[in-house]
Amino acid sequence: MRVRQVVMWAAAVMLLAGCLGDPEGVVFGGGDLDVGGDVASDSGSGDGGDNDGGEPDGGEPDGGEPDGGEPDVCVPGEAGCGPEHCANNQLDGDESDVDCGGSCPGCEAGEFCASVDDCATGEVLELRECERVDVEVCAPRGVGVYQVGELACESEDGEAARCVVRYSENEERRVEDDAACEIDTDEVVCGDERVEIGACLPGEGQACSTQGVRMVTTYQGQCAGGSCLEVVRASREESCTLASPPAPGDVCGAGQWSAWSDCVPESNRDSCAAGGVQERTRTVARCTSNGTCAPVSSEVDRETRACQRSPNPQLCSSTGADNSSFVCHQGQCCLPNCSDARLSCRAQVEDGCGGRCPRLTCSGVGQGCATDGQCRPFCGAATGSRTCESDAQCGQMCACPLGAAPRCEGQGCTCL
Repeated sequence: MRVRQVVMWAAAVMLLAGCLGDPEGVVFGGGDLDVGGDVASDSGSGDGGDNDGGEPDGGEPDGGEPDGGEPDVCVPGEAGCGPEHCANNQLDGDESDVDCGGSCPGCEAGEFCASVDDCATGEVLELRECERVDVEVCAPRGVGVYQVGELACESEDGEAARCVVRYSENEERRVEDDAACEIDTDEVVCGDERVEIGACLPGEGQACSTQGVRMVTTYQGQCAGGSCLEVVRASREESCTLASPPAPGDVCGAGQWSAWSDCVPESNRDSCAAGGVQERTRTVARCTSNGTCAPVSSEVDRETRACQRSPNPQLCSSTGADNSSFVCHQGQCCLPNCSDARLSCRAQVEDGCGGRCPRLTCSGVGQGCATDGQCRPFCGAATGSRTCESDAQCGQMCACPLGAAPRCEGQGCTCL
């Protein structure tokens, strides 16, 4: 019964210690669990008061981690990670300055110390200069030259000792392409200057002169994006003498183009064609003996272009001269056929050019339209003086109105 009470009491103490953040309040060992000032380790091998830091028997301390796992990040001041007074922003414990020295991390330069052990260890580097002697002019980073030193604990003028940097007189550290030596090299001049002289050309309004002008352009390298690029620094005009000046009679220019002409049929096509051509002209100019450029009225440049036209359907000619007797039909010049021989007694007929011809009408006394295209004398009554000898004699001599068939009778022709 007593053993059970002891076990329950020990469990309660363990939970209380965990809540209070005291990792050393309860330890585990291989022997009997006891409660009080000291806890025995395993098999009577305890030292009568010291604990084993919470480690499993026979193993190394594991910082509170399960065996075989990765350790957590250690934050000073937290349970199980260094003294708590090293992270409370106060000067307490064995510290030489706030949260540093003694059992805390080493102090930095300028912080108080009691001995050099209170100062941080390791090299101290201080940038002395940035060199660019052996660096490309457009490279943004140079070589950093650093002094090498270490912290010492020293006192000056009787004041409290502080951690100070003491640099070596003979030791330096060089860092290539050092970010601390980065500068803006854009637009920095680089490379050599280059001058380019252009061709000598006639000046404006001096097409027939022996003198001309040329461009002189100066280029200079300039850094951009870490590279040296050539840019134009200056540009100017200067006079020059033409190597081959124009001679009198040479073409030196031309006048302004005229306006485009009306759209006319193309050559060798009749006037009913929808496609046409337009033309414009300009006068050619030549150098004179006194060095001027003058137009020559007898010399004309011509330029043509295709165009679309709407031909007059009532006026056309395949010979190029418009004639009202012709009409445009299906893109060609057409002569309508309305001769009397093909006219009808009863209705209009097609003229062959997209139009129609009028009905045949007969003029004169006793004339009538007997058959399409024919006008004949009427045989309105039998004649007493004639004898109908044959159908041909009767049918060819007279006609009946509206084309009714004539018939020979005893004394002449009659219309049925």
